[in-house]
Amino acid sequence: MHRSRTQPAHTARQTLHEALSWWRGAAYGEFTDGAWAAAEAHRLDELRAAAQELLVAAILRTGGAGQAVPSAAALVKDHPLREEGWRLLTLALWGSGSRGEALSTLRRCRRVLREELGLDPGQALGDLEQALLVQDAEVLHAAVAPAPADAGSVRLPGRPVASAERRPSVPEALVGREEDLLSIEELLTPHRDAAQVAVFLGEPGVGKSALLAAAAQLAADRGIRVLRLRSAESEHDLAFAGLHQLLRPLLSRAADLPARHGTALRQAFGLAEPDHGGEPTARLYVSLAAQTLLCQAAAENPLALLVDDGQWVDPASLEVLSFLARRVDGEPISLLLTARGALPPPGFTRDVTTRTLAPLSAARAAELLDRQPDPPQGATRQQILDLAAGNPLALIELARAPPTAPASCRRPLPPGRPPASPSPPA
Repeated sequence: MHRSRTQPAHTARQTLHEALSWWRGAAYGEFTDGAWAAAEAHRLDELRAAAQELLVAAILRTGGAGQAVPSAAALVKDHPLREEGWRLLTLALWGSGSRGEALSTLRRCRRVLREELGLDPGQALGDLEQALLVQDAEVLHAAVAPAPADAGSVRLPGRPVASAERRPSVPEALVGREEDLLSIEELLTPHRDAAQVAVFLGEPGVGKSALLAAAAQLAADRGIRVLRLRSAESEHDLAFAGLHQLLRPLLSRAADLPARHGTALRQAFGLAEPDHGGEPTARLYVSLAAQTLLCQAAAENPLALLVDDGQWVDPASLEVLSFLARRVDGEPISLLLTARGALPPPGFTRDVTTRTLAPLSAARAAELLDRQPDPPQGATRQQILDLAAGNPLALIELARAPPTAPASCRRPLPPGRPPASPSPPA
């Protein structure tokens, strides 16, 4: 199974099909009455389900959306609480031309998760539903397009295979961030002696979220499962809101946690009556529960935990994240956190790789400006460079501002005055 994640899609499909053909009946079926076999049987069942999901994904990536529908439907039937099966079935239906049925599938998934777990689907399914509603075919193409190693043999109808010559070496939003990209590649490489936790700092619009998006794509390309926490200022005072968002795709596993840990986690997420005694102990149990869920999931598939806008993560969740950051050594888990400002969030100040994103140099800012559609020239070009002051998002937005924009949007700043960014994301 691990080998299939690095193989071309056609080869991975063959590898997984052969491996799954060896499975016969229930794991330890002849020992169903023995408590000693229950844990190992559950582990093997989870591995089999993960392999089945990888096989369906490989079928999709080899252009077989219609072929993937029956296998994905079987996944959903056998494992209705695993969101990946629902995602794959939705993509298979969409890819085979059944957009309406794909939307119905997502709605059925929401109903099942609410009835069984009291939860809504995770971010990945939410994003997929939005893409379906607006008919964003790029999301479908990204999921079913062949990997680069397969580009010569498989093509998605209506979409040319990108060649190395046509593909820019660095995405537009990451001009000037090549060294930061290299550090992310190292973070997502399973070296046991390499740092597995990194924090990227910087002002709004400097490129932190773009790096996080690049990390998510790189992780997906390497077969690493991504869990995301997109924090919001409005949830800063809601205890464990961030942790709930991060762990939501894994909550179907919570029933297998040790009793005290599972109870503490359910109480933290409002799924059980709170116990007002022993609060420090309860916080430790929540942290241990999160660690167990992540380590169990990582045993099946390496994990990348991506946390955006760490300055807004609620303190309770941030405490758990810092607890995890000190305990991922030796586990196939990477943690990447971004935050505004010059200092890391509490708990991430020691033994953590920290990089601060500075404004772009004059040369790289000019390069980014020249990569915009219909780049400005002459005095307007210099005005934009002066006003953006090396802030990538400000530079892009100013370059694309309509000619009728207020004159103040293009007027050079007084000496020493920082650029006024139009509320860009981090």
